[in-house]
Amino acid sequence: MAEAFPSESVLSEGGAQGRGLVGAFESAWFVYFLTGFYVVADDYLPIPSFYLVVGVFLLYFAMARPFQLAEVALKPIFWVWALTMLIPLLLYFSGGSANPFAWSSATLRTTIFAAFAGSAVLLSAPRGAETLRAAARIALATAVLLSFADLVFENPYNRSEETGRTSGLYADANTSAAAIGALLLLAVDVTKQSFKGLLVVGISVLAIISTQSRSGMIFAVFLLAAYLLLPRGPGTLPGFARFGVGLIGLVFIVGLVLITPLLIDIDTAEAWRLQSLLTLDFDDGSAQGRVVRFEFALSQFLDNFWSGKGIGAPRFYGIFSHNAFLETAVEYGVGGLLIYLFLIGNAFFRCFRFGIQKSWTPILITTQILYYSFFSHTIQQLPVYAVFFAGILVGTFFEEHDSKDSLTGPGAPA
Repeated sequence: MAEAFPSESVLSEGGAQGRGLVGAFESAWFVYFLTGFYVVADDYLPIPSFYLVVGVFLLYFAMARPFQLAEVALKPIFWVWALTMLIPLLLYFSGGSANPFAWSSATLRTTIFAAFAGSAVLLSAPRGAETLRAAARIALATAVLLSFADLVFENPYNRSEETGRTSGLYADANTSAAAIGALLLLAVDVTKQSFKGLLVVGISVLAIISTQSRSGMIFAVFLLAAYLLLPRGPGTLPGFARFGVGLIGLVFIVGLVLITPLLIDIDTAEAWRLQSLLTLDFDDGSAQGRVVRFEFALSQFLDNFWSGKGIGAPRFYGIFSHNAFLETAVEYGVGGLLIYLFLIGNAFFRCFRFGIQKSWTPILITTQILYYSFFSHTIQQLPVYAVFFAGILVGTFFEEHDSKDSLTGPGAPA
């Protein structure tokens, strides 16, 4: 990733001040979605704040970014993404899905598309990558702090509060673990090594552990290995040092997982997820229940292969598959599933076409989406990934190394 904050000497004093105000305003768009703050704002403000905020930004885009707006709207893949909003709305207003969860499902798809479309406009503008990097750092710090706060204070947005798991503003513990991992990749350059960067990675991994998400902890180990082994060149640790740091880190994490329930007053009966991961024992009711739910969801999809069971059907019929592929297929049939697979596949295609060595960040985030989609039915509802796909759409992740606005170019470690 490129240096997110270039030297102030390259800007005039007035320009730097003006850019600071504009940059803060544009960063607010990303922070609004990346942290999940849009949910809190809607709950506590006496007006429908989401539509107000999006309306203000749309007006800003039309006035300040008309060329970027037109550029994004003319991209074919943009209209493929638009189908993820238009199809649910069409299904709802056509009366094809009259269950009580249809409207909330349709508005959720609208929220995700708004995050995607607005982010694409901002990322296609000059210094878009810089704005995203700054916002990702703020969002990562917020997500980590709120996860740790969950251990001490009651969080009304945490659906698993009583079990001692954390989620911040993301409601679901698995979703929180996925969000922290994605924000980490956006905020800290995976191809660079520094003490500060590794410290941020370590703290973020501890926040993922606090979610007690088994899929999250497994991917966190993978992320630690990536940050430890991928960097090359000057400033990186020698091989024996990487091995030593990795071994110490592994011992520390295992030890922490074992003693955490005692330190933060989590009922040991509720810490079975941590223990099952360490012992590789997945005979618990949660793991086996997921298998049963998966089989039921698969049968429902196959029975409604072409049309699906309708928007909002998974909640209406209690089909909690813990699998994003099946969740999409049950609602929209094979057509919706193919759109979802196409969007992920397109991201992989762009990464490999640009070059693996220059695309580690988008490759890892795309891999994370693919990975979590097998274990969480809420992962496709995470605005973090909508922002990421916006970066893929406008090529933010695929600039040449000499571009100061690229998330793939060389620069100082975060």
